[in-house]
Amino acid sequence: AHMSGGGRGQLLRRGGYLGPKPATPDPRQPSPPPDRQPTPDPVTDRLRPLTQADMLAAWATASERVRVPTGIEPLDAVIGGGVGAGETMVVLGGTGVGKSEFVRQVVLNCGRAGTPVVHVDVELGPHRIIERSISQLAMVPASRVRQSKLASEADKDVMAKASATLTAMPVLSICPGGAPPLDQLEAAIVAAVESTTLPGKPSVVVMDSIQRLAE
Repeated sequence: AHMSGGGRGQLLRRGGYLGPKPATPDPRQPSPPPDRQPTPDPVTDRLRPLTQADMLAAWATASERVRVPTGIEPLDAVIGGGVGAGETMVVLGGTGVGKSEFVRQVVLNCGRAGTPVVHVDVELGPHRIIERSISQLAMVPASRVRQSKLASEADKDVMAKASATLTAMPVLSICPGGAPPLDQLEAAIVAAVESTTLPGKPSVVVMDSIQRLAE
């Protein structure tokens, strides 16, 4: 048995109170958006006080990160076997000391080892990059690579082998021939990292040069 009371459509049944029947959700109505967690502020996070246990845990995790060898053995020995995931290495030096050649050597060494790389060069265009890469791999002066018709047969042979090696390297190059706006460059790098062009996701991003971007 049941009876109404209070004028609110409430029901009293043996065994307890039963309120109004809940409305059935309309499947045609969009679901409410999920609760979003606030985006962490990196500056605030860096200012967070850390206990010694926090720092030890972070250090232990960092020491287990995958390290990518640069291919330059003396350097790898000094930096613990290579550049660690999530780490940034900045190469400093005066004009003409070979910073760009060093960076290109790292790109080529990683490429020959099968490590996917994104190479950003805001100074040189694609032609000059290829010429210098062939020059390094074939150990032939860049001027001779540029005038390949005048090269000897021996030079042409090693240059052809160098070209084949470059073709097989998992390297994506971004070379706009000048310094683009930083937001555009960032978008291009993210797109390259997420690209499916390479056999694997790039684990190294090499940029030359940061100074040009700051000008």
